Order: sequence, then C-alpha cells, then structure tokens
Amino acid sequence: SNSDPCHWQNVRCDSDNRIIRIQIGSRGVSGSLSASIANLTNLQVLELMSNNISGPLPGLKGLGSLQTLNLHDNQFNLIPPDFFDGLTSLQEVYLDNNPFKAWSIPNGQI
Repeated sequence: SNSDPCHWQNVRCDSDNRIIRIQIGSRGVSGSLSASIANLTNLQVLELMSNNISGPLPGLKGLGSLQTLNLHDNQFNLIPPDFFDGLTSLQEVYLDNNPFKAWSIPNGQI
C-alpha cells in the first residue's frame, strides 16, 4: 500500500501535498479519533459519519481552515469544553446520533 496519504482513496490534498479533505463516511471504521488530527492545519472537510468510532472527541484547535465537520452516527461519548476553539472557518457541524454525556455549547460559541 502507498504510504503517501495524498494517494489514498477518500483523502484529498492541495497542490502543496497538505491534506484538505478526509471523507470516510459509512466505511465500517472503528477505534478512536486521535488528537493528532488537529495537526492537519489545512484540513477543510472531515467526514467520518456513520461508522463505529468511539471515545471522547479530541480538541480541534489547530483546524482553523475546517469548514465541514460530519461526525454523526458514531459512538463518540464526550465533547471537550475547548472542542470548538479556533474553528474560525467552520460552516457545518453534524454531531447527532452519538451517545454524548450531557454538555452545553460554551459561552461565546453561538
């Protein structure tokens, strides 16, 4: 298999070989979402919906270019208080159908 993620199916890169899209919805993916996802600072679209990804969501502070976040229909159980910090380009968020513990949108995020 190719070790360059820019050649992977469902991953798109820009002309500088930086990952801008990860679209792996409905692929039977399980496990947890690593905090290192926040290192993909050029990421614009993250679609992991309708899988079996579990555990707490990591903070996404480094993802200032992120526009679309589709994490619905998984098994995520916790949204950290700083989850939305730094997501200045975010236009769409879908988090429904996850077994989250009770949480509220922090002040200043609406």
